[in-house]
Amino acid sequence: MIFSDDVIKAKLARFELPLLALSAVSIGLYISWLYGFWGYEEHGAYFFLAATIDFIFVVDLLAKLFVRRMKYVRTPWFLVDFISTIPAVFLFLPVNGMGPSLRALRGFRFLRLIRTIRALNMLKNMTLPEDEAAETQEDASFNRAMFGAIGTFTLSYVILLEWLYLDIGDQQELLVHARKQESFLIFGTVLGLVLILWVVKFQLPAVAKKHVSQLLNVALPQQVAKHFMAYPDAYNQTVRMPGTVIFCDIQGFTTAVENLGHDLDKFKQHLECAMDAIVEVHAKHDLIVDKFIGDCVMSFRGGNLVKGDQQDHAYRVVRAAIESTAKIKELDDPHFKRIRIGGASGDELLIGAFGTSRRLSYTVLGDRVNLAARLESACKKTHTENLFCKHTHDLLTERKDIVWRRLGDLEIRGKKETVAIFEAFDNAGDLEWIDTFNQGVAAMEAGEKMAAIALFQDADTQRDGGDPAAISLIATLGQD
Repeated sequence: MIFSDDVIKAKLARFELPLLALSAVSIGLYISWLYGFWGYEEHGAYFFLAATIDFIFVVDLLAKLFVRRMKYVRTPWFLVDFISTIPAVFLFLPVNGMGPSLRALRGFRFLRLIRTIRALNMLKNMTLPEDEAAETQEDASFNRAMFGAIGTFTLSYVILLEWLYLDIGDQQELLVHARKQESFLIFGTVLGLVLILWVVKFQLPAVAKKHVSQLLNVALPQQVAKHFMAYPDAYNQTVRMPGTVIFCDIQGFTTAVENLGHDLDKFKQHLECAMDAIVEVHAKHDLIVDKFIGDCVMSFRGGNLVKGDQQDHAYRVVRAAIESTAKIKELDDPHFKRIRIGGASGDELLIGAFGTSRRLSYTVLGDRVNLAARLESACKKTHTENLFCKHTHDLLTERKDIVWRRLGDLEIRGKKETVAIFEAFDNAGDLEWIDTFNQGVAAMEAGEKMAAIALFQDADTQRDGGDPAAISLIATLGQD
């Protein structure tokens, strides 16, 4: 049966971990030989076992050369595998005339532990790192660093061995003593390699993960970044689930640009300060901050990355809207003092990663998104701070900390039917004027024009500072 290159690569990858185990066995055999457990003869059971293991590593090297050819030779992993075969070369050379340090090169079996780095690199998938070409400057730098480090390490070990066996000749007692010293050198080197491998396996990934997580948190919503770090393959998943969308538009952008056009850095500072205040509130209520559209913040709650049902999603969004308005007022920025907010809830929104093969964005799609954007724009026309659709209102009728006023039906561009709209307030302080206003809307819809005007006038009087929405409706009714 003829196997394809991909099949052979997969089979070679599966042998990598068994070869790592053989490396450990060969190290144990060599150290036991250094201590005379097998005797110091240049033949016997030890050399049969060692030669068998060495032969396996030679076959592994030749197989990879045959399959990958020059692509493999250009990687540092070729050097690692080549070093693994050095003991086999010296094992079959004639002993007579070979210096002690050259004979000791058979101890390079312990350098096979370097293969552990590659084994750690391929634990999550059965592919070897040399299958991936050095496509970036970072990859090429890594290859050069690996070549340099492995070459320097090997040369230093050869020099140490030469010094260790210098002027010993065939003096048996000195040779036995040198071999024991070599065993200490091997123990120390193995412990050093184990420490390095421990750092590679646990510490470096932890540091890298922390930095990647910080970068993702800047570019993506925190819930999305956390999920993608845990499940990297989930970037292309979408779900159909209930949710509530919100648009928060900071007022005063045009005026601020005119006033601070000579100092854009200062303008940027003021705008980011206002946006930080909004995002802080949204994060508090676990909203997914979708994107920044100029001076507008789009967020939503829903999908499989957050917990809760659609009532909980709607409640968190409305609370965020109320508190964002209060936060901006509390901020008292000289350029950005108010925001307009539009929100809408839906039973089925498409939530997940959208875009192209080159760039994706985690967002929400659906009719409710467009409606929320339209309601944000309608706040200017209705003289309100926020507007929500009837579905959001109906989800939260039992929440006692939120009070609603109805502003009637509104024609939304792109909608065939009018939409009932509501403004949300925190149930704190004297809100009697809201009941008066709602009575005025009911009278207006019943065709009782004069009664509606009177009620709107009362609501304007009752509200501390007046009610722009009531005044606007009075003016509209007065024109009819």
